[in-house]
Amino acid sequence: MDPDEKVFELSALFMEVQDIAKFIGMDAEDLANTVKYKPSDPLSIAYHRGRLMTKVMLRFDTRRYAVSGSPDANKEMLAHLSEQMTSEDDA
Repeated sequence: MDPDEKVFELSALFMEVQDIAKFIGMDAEDLANTVKYKPSDPLSIAYHRGRLMTKVMLRFDTRRYAVSGSPDANKEMLAHLSEQMTSEDDA
């Protein structure tokens, strides 16, 4: 598995940058700077895609629970909707 795939997989588990760096054999500060300041770098893309993939999966689960009648999930989905509307207004 190449470093991009490892970064994707570990960030999808919400691992910290320092731990991901250790796992792929990279200096933690270098990886943190890559993620923060080099958005088009393959490692940065893999890191953000991994996090977003899990976030999307969790939102699908939350939506499913909300539709099934979970008050907590419903409240969380309404908060996400509010965030989305605010984001659209700011765009």
